[in-house]
Amino acid sequence: MGVFSNKPIQPDVVPTDTIIPLHSIDNRNIYRAVINDLTQCFSEVLDPEILRSSLDTLFGHGNWRKLGARLRIDNAGDLYYHIPERYSTERPAFAYSHEIRPIAIEQDPLASTFPKGTLTPSISPDPLTWGSLARTADTPTKVEDWLYSDKPQLSLHIVSFTNATLVSMTWLHTLLDGLGRYELFKAWTLVMQGRVDEVPDMVGFDVDPLATFGGRAEEECLLKKHQITGFQLVPVVIRCLLERILYPKEATKTICIPASFRAGLKEKAVAEARMENSTAFLSDHDIMVAWWARLALQHLAGKKDRTVALIHIFGNSYPRPIFHGLEETTLARRNDIQKIKDPTRNSQTTRSLCQVIQGKFYTSSFGGGDVVMLVFSNTAKAKFYEADFSAAVVGKRENAVGDKTFGRPKHIHVTGIAADGFSTRNIVRIYGKDHDGNCWLTTTMREENWKSVQEVFDKLAGC
Repeated sequence: MGVFSNKPIQPDVVPTDTIIPLHSIDNRNIYRAVINDLTQCFSEVLDPEILRSSLDTLFGHGNWRKLGARLRIDNAGDLYYHIPERYSTERPAFAYSHEIRPIAIEQDPLASTFPKGTLTPSISPDPLTWGSLARTADTPTKVEDWLYSDKPQLSLHIVSFTNATLVSMTWLHTLLDGLGRYELFKAWTLVMQGRVDEVPDMVGFDVDPLATFGGRAEEECLLKKHQITGFQLVPVVIRCLLERILYPKEATKTICIPASFRAGLKEKAVAEARMENSTAFLSDHDIMVAWWARLALQHLAGKKDRTVALIHIFGNSYPRPIFHGLEETTLARRNDIQKIKDPTRNSQTTRSLCQVIQGKFYTSSFGGGDVVMLVFSNTAKAKFYEADFSAAVVGKRENAVGDKTFGRPKHIHVTGIAADGFSTRNIVRIYGKDHDGNCWLTTTMREENWKSVQEVFDKLAGC
């Protein structure tokens, strides 16, 4: 603290640190506002030292040392990375903690309550319920905890039971997104397996790969006719404020969608779609997005038509009016993806989106003044349930050969800790399929909307 001010002071600059600015998209306020806790539950006992040392080796390998950077802010409010020349006990690459609970996981009053698969769609509590298993008391809870300390940006917390292991990571959203986490885990497990030479080098260490992406695209941005700017944004802002004022209470829950239920949905949607197009293709994700969008927005049924923008973190979709049937919504979304797969159009659309989010605050949006946005973050293709940690298992089993569940997480959840004033309402995290084929997602909605979702699920269960 200053002598005459309570304003915190950042640590002194270390002369040997490499200082680089965050890429423009990473430097946004929305990413500074969210801290992620990832928890993976393994049915095996993992060696904590193998987990720690292999991650330490990775962070000292080539450009991967960037992930151990300290976070700083300048007078203009822009974020910078201060990357240590080398890591040490005094300045570690990541925060590490290990807790031993000398009981079986089934005996632990909290860990024993992790969500389990069900025969029909079901609702489980907010992942924050298990937050104490993912972090220690001094794990950061806001961006300032990094800015005004020398703490590394990533924390690794391990909880060991006599028959299971929890492996949790905490990071600020500016550091990693879903695909970044996928690359981190792929490299980490390679190091565990003694295959350091196969670890790919990190791209974009000090150069923004998207800085000029789509700059020479000749095709018009596919979303241009839906883009709203300037005073057109006023109705959007007003609707957002009214949503928070009229419906201040919100709740986050986890949803389990069993494999048999998803298969039935897909069979019906594909059959109906092929009545119009005999070659229609619908992915599992197409089905899940369309199904959940209609379920989450059922409170709008019977009211004046509203535009719904289905926004995908790993892609883009167009704003569209509701309410279509399941197969029509699903097919429309698939058609959007096929259009965007055109390389020229995709580059221009992405470039346009990059320009929209270039600053710290949005200066334009897509969809119109009455738009309702549902944001989907789907990491299913990253196959996190298949992440191979078997090299860290204590006491390898002879019958583990060929067992695709051995050393893989049986349960995964991600918790988003949001800064004051920031809401994750209508953001849907899709984790993917577990080893039994159950699909898992977490989302935040108005508190009262969960009651109508539960009523639908009760009917499906025959209650």
